[in-house]
Amino acid sequence: MSSIASGTTTTTGLIYTSDTTGNLVLQTNGTTTAVTIDTSQNATFVGSITSGNVSISGTSPLTVNTTSANQFKASLNGTLYGQWFANNAYTFGVQNAAGGTTYLGVDTNGNTLIGNPTNIGKLSVKASANAYAQGIITEQSSGTNYWSMLSTISNNLYFGYNNADKGYINSSTGAYTAISDQRLKKNIVDISYGLSAVMSLRPVSYHMNDQLDTDTKSLGFIAQEALSVVPESVSEMMSGMYGMDKQSIIPVLTKAIQELSAKVTALEAKVA
Repeated sequence: MSSIASGTTTTTGLIYTSDTTGNLVLQTNGTTTAVTIDTSQNATFVGSITSGNVSISGTSPLTVNTTSANQFKASLNGTLYGQWFANNAYTFGVQNAAGGTTYLGVDTNGNTLIGNPTNIGKLSVKASANAYAQGIITEQSSGTNYWSMLSTISNNLYFGYNNADKGYINSSTGAYTAISDQRLKKNIVDISYGLSAVMSLRPVSYHMNDQLDTDTKSLGFIAQEALSVVPESVSEMMSGMYGMDKQSIIPVLTKAIQELSAKVTALEAKVA
C-alpha cells in the first residue's frame, strides 16, 4: 500500500503534513489548517463544515473524540459547550463538560433524565432549588402563557402560571392548597347563592362508565344540573365534556348555614 509523503500537494491544493508530535494535519494553500488528527485519533475541524442540513462554523468549532466512552464533543474557540456520549450508565447523554453534570440522558433502562436527578423514573426532572419556572413547563403556542411545576419549597410541590405562584401540594398530607390572597382579587362582593341554591342541588352517588372497581362509589353532583344552579362551579373541558369545581360549592354551603343560623336565632328570640 502506497503512502503520501509529508508536504505532498494534491491537485485540489490540499496538503498532508505532520508535526513533531506525530499529529496528522490537513492544510489548504499550504498555510491554513483545516483538520488535525492527533495520536489518540481525536479529530479537530477548523472553519466551516456544511453537509445537507448541518452547518457548523466558527474558529475551531468542532472536536470529535472517539477514544473516551464513544463521545462526541462540540467546542467553540477551545471551550467545550456540549458532549454527547454513551457509557455504562447512559445510552445517550449531554454533558456541560467532559465528566461534568449530565443535563440530558437516556440510561440503559430507557429512563429519560433531565437536570441530573438522583431519583430515577421513566421521566425524571430535577430543577434548581427554590426557583420559579423550573421543572416541567407546558407552554401555549403563543409562547407567552405557560403552566409550570415549580421547585419544591419546604418539600411541598408548587405550581405556577406565568411565573406566578398558584398553589401547592402538601408533602405530608397530599392536600392541595390554591392561592387565595386578597391582594390578588378585585370586585369582591357577597354571593347571592345560599339555602335556596343548596336545596336545588342534587347530591348523588355514582360509578364512572369506565370504572373497573364497581364496589366503590363516588359522591358528587351532575355538572349539567349544577350548571343551572351555580354556573360558576361548572366549566366545559377540551373534550366538550363538563367539569365541576366542587370546592366552589363550599362558599354556597357556608352562606346556607349562615341563613339557617339566622332563622334559628330569630325563632329562639320569639320563643324567649
